Amino acid sequence: MEWGLEPDLLVPPAEQRKPLTEGRWYLVRVVLDERSDRLYASTRIEDFLSNNDLIVKKGEVVQLVVYAKSELGISVIVNNIHQGLVHANELFRTVSIGDRITGYVKTVREDNKLDITLQPIGYRQYIDVNTEMLAKRLRATGFLPLTDKSDAEFIHAEFGISKKAFKKALGALYKDRVVRLEESGVIWIGDR
Repeated sequence: MEWGLEPDLLVPPAEQRKPLTEGRWYLVRVVLDERSDRLYASTRIEDFLSNNDLIVKKGEVVQLVVYAKSELGISVIVNNIHQGLVHANELFRTVSIGDRITGYVKTVREDNKLDITLQPIGYRQYIDVNTEMLAKRLRATGFLPLTDKSDAEFIHAEFGISKKAFKKALGALYKDRVVRLEESGVIWIGDR
């Protein structure tokens, strides 16, 4: 592999999850072979991660590196130590292998597997992030042709959030009495 240093980095066949293709980018773990005192790389990222002694807990903010995609979602390195999964139904933005992103521990399972979400957990999420995003749009336009009964796909296409997140953010704005809910959409009445 070319890695910006000489000599090129060896990725032994046994350390390749799938055979590597020339001209492509790969996320690898660089390892020191203690016998030969040489560096090599491995695409078998999960072999270097451990969830035996977790140092994270539910609700905690964590740093992630995306290392694989599957039908289940994206596999991530959590705080450079653990392995986690962001389920496909929790992905509300495009991510690529190698991306460094912030996430949140959604669940710590009995077998120490980590379910990760890319959105803050709890009501604070809707107040801090999504509510401000909705308020900003409504201040600018005065009207939003979406309601709590709108199709989840339309909401995701417009804001990149789930319908549940949209409804909670909309509820927070309604509670603050800055919007009026109509059958055709939401009207901004704040800043009086």
